[in-house]
Amino acid sequence: EGFGNGRTMLRRSIDMRYKRQSHELTVPYSAKLISDFHLLYNRRYGHCDENEEVETVNLRLKGIGLVNKPVLEPLPLREKEEDAVMDKVPLFFRGEEYEALVIDREKLSQDDLIEGGALVTEYTATTFIPPGYRGAVNRYGGIEIWRD
Repeated sequence: EGFGNGRTMLRRSIDMRYKRQSHELTVPYSAKLISDFHLLYNRRYGHCDENEEVETVNLRLKGIGLVNKPVLEPLPLREKEEDAVMDKVPLFFRGEEYEALVIDREKLSQDDLIEGGALVTEYTATTFIPPGYRGAVNRYGGIEIWRD
């Protein structure tokens, strides 16, 4: 997959269960595999039987490619070209009706403040800012939301 030496990790685990049972637990592979199974079983179901026979159902190997954390670039500062508010619509929230702004996310700039109730729309998502909350566009383009 193109990951260099030292940039991969392998995780081994085994799906195990008590004999004659139909559900299994995934146990990380270790030298104390059986005792780990009993411990996990006890955590999940509140009991275990260390005298009961345990069987293996599946062997698992997961390969993980390690990547560098992406470097986020701040949004470029720009002049307001046009208003981001597209519409006002009735909004029902917790049994009450509000007038909500519909905002085009593409037209928001760093430090823009959004009063709730608002719907911030974009191609792949809609962000709801409830009445009594505010949102602000941070330097990386994320919307931070807090209660007034």
